[in-house]
Amino acid sequence: MRDLVGIDVRPTDIFPADDSGYGFDNIGDVLTIPPILMERYLIGADKVLDEAIFTGPPESITRIHDALVMMGGKRSEQTARVLDKLGTVKVRHQFRHQGDYKIRVRLGMDRSSNEGLKTTLSLDKKVVHTASVTASKLRPEAIETSVTAKKGVRR
Repeated sequence: MRDLVGIDVRPTDIFPADDSGYGFDNIGDVLTIPPILMERYLIGADKVLDEAIFTGPPESITRIHDALVMMGGKRSEQTARVLDKLGTVKVRHQFRHQGDYKIRVRLGMDRSSNEGLKTTLSLDKKVVHTASVTASKLRPEAIETSVTAKKGVRR
């Protein structure tokens, strides 16, 4: 592989041993390809291709969810949700690839408080970040966290 495509990978390490007949491995009756060997050929080819072809990091796309697609609370204008009491605002997001993502949420309070607004960001019901927000709703504060997400629709 090193001479052919310039990488140091040995896909043959996962191949099963060849069958033999009468102590030889070139007898016509044993020259077959068992299904497991064919499967291992394909796995080995994928390993070689993964090492040989570098596509670079996926492009960075910013997705903004407005209040129309959010669930929970009351809609205030098109860009915000309001919680009058303890509650949850949810968004369903389609992650196109498994990987690391940044989630940024802008939050603000209606009235000032020294204690601040206790906020928890979750991904699929797993807490990924907690914060205390003291900003007003007229000048919301952005909180940001990094998460590792699996491919698919997540809340």
